[in-house]
Amino acid sequence: MLTGLILGKITKLGTSGVLFSGFFIGWLTTTIIEKNTDLFNKINTNGLISKNFFSFSLILFISSVGLLASKDIIHVIKKYGLKFIFLGFLITSSGMFFTTILKKLFNANKYIFSGIFTGALTSSPGFASALETSKFHETQVGYGYALGYIPGVLVVVLSMYLLPKIFKINIEKELQNLKNDVKETQYNEKNFDFIAFSLIIIIGIIIGKIKFNFGVVKFSFGITGGVLMSSLFFGNLKQFLGMNFNMNTYILKNIKELGLLIFLSSVGLRYGYTSINSLNSKGILYIISAFIIGFLSLLIGFLFGRYVFKMNWIMLSGALCGGMTSTPGLGAAIDSTKSDDVTAGYGATYPFALIGMVIFVILLNN
Repeated sequence: MLTGLILGKITKLGTSGVLFSGFFIGWLTTTIIEKNTDLFNKINTNGLISKNFFSFSLILFISSVGLLASKDIIHVIKKYGLKFIFLGFLITSSGMFFTTILKKLFNANKYIFSGIFTGALTSSPGFASALETSKFHETQVGYGYALGYIPGVLVVVLSMYLLPKIFKINIEKELQNLKNDVKETQYNEKNFDFIAFSLIIIIGIIIGKIKFNFGVVKFSFGITGGVLMSSLFFGNLKQFLGMNFNMNTYILKNIKELGLLIFLSSVGLRYGYTSINSLNSKGILYIISAFIIGFLSLLIGFLFGRYVFKMNWIMLSGALCGGMTSTPGLGAAIDSTKSDDVTAGYGATYPFALIGMVIFVILLNN
């Protein structure tokens, strides 16, 4: 994390520098131990970082940003609600469209490209749906996901920093306009309530594991979606059964920062080796395809959100990350805008993007 923070400071990428540092160190470390066959096979199977540790960091980050965003989410949804729903489906349907075009253009395996699609939009629930509907082609789906994930992450993370510069968006002005549009409610914050925080996580994990079945469409919200919805719901309640959900902002921001640092470094460490070592002719083609899918999907969402819906950049940046179901992107959006308000846009768009991902993965695999 230290090298990533230094990199982020030098390159102006902020916290997201940890992702790139973890990506390189993950590749370098695994390459060094290749000669130790037993250890290499173990790492290749379980990952350089434990999946449980990875999930723990994700839970810390999502639960804290959900609580921070919950203070004004009702006002945000009232103002932008239908736009969030539209963007969620627009971004994912755009991803499916470009995936289909590229698959036909390269006459490629549809299962690999369904994995690339879910990787390019960094969607773990979408990936799970692709595995479920691919039957005996799990390896091809997994290969596509591994190649698509890092380009998908890079597209969203870099866009959060570059789009405001390219389109000359004044972030300070956007923040001020948002404050004028969505009046902040002042609450008497209390200290951190560990029991309440634990309840949010437990309920969130339960929600995430529920399997929704609507005929051909089957999906679950996963840890990210479940914990996010739980934290937004309880955070909006403020008090419940003697528990305090209106926790101290300073403490929550520190938990958020710690969770994000661990999460981003874990992503880099887990996927660095696979992605770099897949840089043969076909692998490069698939990686470029994932980059195109992710970039064009996000760009279409941005152009609609900004110039058709006239959305404030703070809300739109969160909605774009939600539409791309990108947790690393959310971290970059928070860092680049210096505002936790982006989480409200993320939380409002994410569920519809997730449903869209599941539907379009099924269509791609059939």
